[in-house]
Formats: sequence, C-alpha cells, structure tokens
Amino acid sequence: MGVKYNREYSHIVEDLTKALEPIKGLNEFLGMEQSQWNEMSHEDRLECIRTLSDDIVYSLGNEPSVTIGNGHIEYDKKRHVLKVIDGPKITLVNLV
Repeated sequence: MGVKYNREYSHIVEDLTKALEPIKGLNEFLGMEQSQWNEMSHEDRLECIRTLSDDIVYSLGNEPSVTIGNGHIEYDKKRHVLKVIDGPKITLVNLV
C-alpha cells in the first residue's frame, strides 16, 4: 500500500516534525532518558524527530496509526492528511 502524497516530501516531513516536537514522551519512544534528551541541542533533537517523521510516514503505509509517546499519528487516506493527535490537540499534515 503506502502513504500517497503529492506535496514535496521534504515539506511533509518538516510539517510532521513540527507537529511531533511538543509531544510528551517522545524521548522515551526514541529510547532516551529525559536527561539525555535535554542535554541535546535543539537542532540535534529536531534531527532525531525528522528521522522519526520519515519512519512514521513509511510505517503508516502499513499500519493505520502509530503511537509515539503520549500522542499518536493516523493516516486519513480519504482526506489525504496525517493527523497528529496530542491529547485534545490535533494537527493536520497535508499530503497533497
């Protein structure tokens, strides 16, 4: 199957990175203690999240949703969006 998109892929990953950044427990998903995560520079943390974003897009091609920390991401193929759900906050990442 796979996630279908028509936008520049790098823009999708960048938008997904911004949506994932505030999710609590992200460091635990990446196998890092909070102290390790806090010691990293902001740019290094963003690079980890960018890599994770790319992996998520790939995963959503096989699974309808992925849980990351306290949030989760869903692929809505009818609307061509990724839904980043962080508690009551939902961020849409457009794929087209």
